[in-house]
Amino acid sequence: MPSKIIKRHVSIPESIFEDLNLFGSRFTNINLSGATFHDINFSNVSISPANFSGVKFMHIGPAPDDTGQYPKQGPVSFTEADFNGSTFQQVNLSDVQISDCIVDGMTIDGIPVTDMIIAYKEKHG
Repeated sequence: MPSKIIKRHVSIPESIFEDLNLFGSRFTNINLSGATFHDINFSNVSISPANFSGVKFMHIGPAPDDTGQYPKQGPVSFTEADFNGSTFQQVNLSDVQISDCIVDGMTIDGIPVTDMIIAYKEKHG
């Protein structure tokens, strides 16, 4: 196995990286705008701070096993995130906790969340 590679202050636009093992690597002050990631294992990755404007997350979670079953996804945490105008479709939100969030205009199955909260508070005080 080759030794660790350290590169600083390098510009390599339009580069192609394929079949890499970057386990334990560290990326600081990186411009990945316009980059494409495919078949990436991001398990236990920490990204902070980040501008995710226009980013698309698709097919999130473990790949199916040999029987075609999808193993349970580990928990994901979003803190101080702005999802204004975002869409979540066919997303498993079981056991998700939402707290101290601005939900004006947010709907679930077409029902305004603020209306649900008001109805709940009226019923349960």
